This record gives sequence, C-alpha cells and structure tokens, in this order.
Amino acid sequence: MRVSWRTAGFLLVGGLVVSGLITSCAGRPIAGTGGPGSTTTGPSGTISGTPTSTAGSDLTTSSCPEVALTPGGPPVATPAGKPMITVTQGTNSWVASDLTQPFAVAVYPDGTAIRTEDQGILSEPLPEMTIGRLDQCQLQEAVAEIERLAGVDLGEASVTDQGTTTITLHGSADDQAGDDVVLDVYALGIGDELVQEDQRTARQQLTALIDNLTSGMTQTATWTPDRLRVSAYGTPAELTGSATWPLAGTIATALNQGGRVPCGVFDGPDAAAIRAELGSGRAAASWTDGTRTVVLAIGVLVPGQGCSGT
Repeated sequence: MRVSWRTAGFLLVGGLVVSGLITSCAGRPIAGTGGPGSTTTGPSGTISGTPTSTAGSDLTTSSCPEVALTPGGPPVATPAGKPMITVTQGTNSWVASDLTQPFAVAVYPDGTAIRTEDQGILSEPLPEMTIGRLDQCQLQEAVAEIERLAGVDLGEASVTDQGTTTITLHGSADDQAGDDVVLDVYALGIGDELVQEDQRTARQQLTALIDNLTSGMTQTATWTPDRLRVSAYGTPAELTGSATWPLAGTIATALNQGGRVPCGVFDGPDAAAIRAELGSGRAAASWTDGTRTVVLAIGVLVPGQGCSGT
C-alpha cells in the first residue's frame, strides 16, 4: 500500500473546513457499518446487518442523517474544476485498460459525483455513466475516513495478477502545499482473506467507503460525457471496417499530448463527432484518416481529468 499525505491537515469542502473528525451530523450508516438493516460486504459474501468476520465488530458507523436514495429531483449540472476524490476500479489489466477505463467514481467539492456503470473494457462500447449528488455530511465523512485509513495498515495480499485500487483525496486549492492523500491497495476484495484480521477489517472499511460514494448518490441521471481521451493503441491486423476520423487534419497530428502513449483530449463538438462516428462500436477499434489506419483506444474523461488519466 502506498500512502502520500498532504502537509496541511484540513480540506475546504463546500465552504466547510474538514478535519480528521466530524461531529456535526447524525444518524446514517456509512463505511463498514453493521447497523440494523444494513449490509456489510466482505470476501465471504454479504450478510444483512452482520459483518463477515469477527473483526467487523470494530467497523465504524456514520453520524450522518438518512438520505433517500431515489432518482429524480432537479438535474445535476456537469461540474467544473477538478475532482476532490477519485477512485479507480482496480481491475486487472487483462480485463480493462487504463486507456479506456473510467474512474469508478469522481466526487467534486460541491458534492456532485460521477460514477461508471461498467469497467470500460477495450472490446466493448463506451461505458454508461451516471451523475448525481452526495450531501455535505457524506462528503465530510468520506474525507475524514480517507484520512483515517491513510494511517492504517491495509496489508499486502500474496496473490498474483490482480489490480490495484487507488483512492485519491486531491489537495485543496486553499492548501498551499497542494499534496494529495493517496491510498494504493492491491487486490482489494479478492485478496482480503490473505492478510491479517486487522488489515482485513480496514480493507472492508475501505470497500464500504467506496460503496457509499457510488451507491449514496441522489438525483441520479444518465450522464453523457463531453470529453474523450483518444490514445494510439496499435496497428490493425486488417484494414477493412475502419471508422473514419471525423476531425480536420491527421490522427497523428491530433494525438499530440501524452508521453509514452500519444494521446489527445477532445471536448465539445469534437468529442461529439468522435462519439457519433464510434456509435456502439468497440472502445478500441480501427480508424482511418485517409492516409493511415491505426487502432485507437477511446476513454471517457470526467471534468478535470487529462490525457494521463489523473
């Protein structure tokens, strides 16, 4: 597990200063709760109201009020600026590529959240995305929980070929140091039985935290991304059936960002044109600009995310 800390101990959230302890909210189960009517998911399965290990008796409960998790309400606008919290999916590279895999969830300082409904697999269409909102109490508790878990040993699971889940609490613009709190956890979930009991408990708490961010969204609606990352992926085995590059100029000229992998970020009408040409086709497919045919990998970007994916 890799952890890096911001030097300042406070984060400005929606006009509220958040420290490691939140005491002003009351009543709703969150990360790792085994409260009445709740579910706790661990490597052995889900048991209503009961943790899946004896260590689960130490899981924390929330003081936030209950939130009705029903769709509807006023539309949530696409946020501006950069996310405050991002969570990667931690999928094996042979299941999904980081060139096409969106964040599991990205949360913004005003509580707007965008989650994916799929893994972003190369051989499948672009994943469906959902936008919604988290209330300020949920957001504050998530910040405090990430900071707490950054100081906890989550263990190293002795299993191979699994993915690493990365949870990042991005440094606030008001934090002059601007450092992030980053938790990298290898084989989260599938490797939980291969670590010590206290480490397993902490992993379950982290899983519950992520679940609360994704399933705690209200006012949910389908979100159509207005930004795409297009990356060079290779040369097609056959040149037939290629999509036509819809923008002016060559593909090579358009993919002028990135380092090891040439890529480009497209928004507005350019992103819409690429989406229209791709349609329901595979996220990684052959494209031609009339001079060259290449395989491009297309990924959904949330606001504030760039060519590198962060």
